Amino acid sequence: MRIIAGRNRGTRLLTPTNTNTRPTSDRARENLFNILAHGQWSSHIQGGRVADFFAGTGAVGLEALSRGARYCWFIESNRTILSILKSNVQKCHRQDQCVIKAVSVLALPIAPPEITGEGVDMLFLDPPYHQNLGVSALEIALKRGWLGQNSLAILQCHPAENISLPAPLALWEDRRYGANRFLFARPIF
Repeated sequence: MRIIAGRNRGTRLLTPTNTNTRPTSDRARENLFNILAHGQWSSHIQGGRVADFFAGTGAVGLEALSRGARYCWFIESNRTILSILKSNVQKCHRQDQCVIKAVSVLALPIAPPEITGEGVDMLFLDPPYHQNLGVSALEIALKRGWLGQNSLAILQCHPAENISLPAPLALWEDRRYGANRFLFARPIF
């Protein structure tokens, strides 16, 4: 697994060998960022504030930073994966642009002061499939100030999952790439 584009293009990321983590493939990440870069959300990447929930290896958040995001909050609770995430942030020399929180997304703290009221520009969520954790995480993110009026939430899920987004989120786009499905949603306040 590697960073696809930007300043860290080609940087190989560490991946877990014996866990249930399912890192987003290079191809799926490339497709995701092509949608973002060539659509109405391109300004959310360049200089954007990003959060990567269920961060795993950090590949999605690090890709956003490589492509020009200003800052990324990584939320991951698995202690084994956290060491890999921290190593990947160091490999990309992004320590000064990241905060890593070792907490369950379901126990998410209130949004940090620098995003309170506005929310992050983009929120990526890649929860374990078939557990409805993505919907719960979106509800919590809304309640705790991580999503604002101009935020874009991207939920990765299994293509066969039936997802009902919590209000006030509205589906903007639904894209499938092999074993990956990306739901793009934004708050309608």
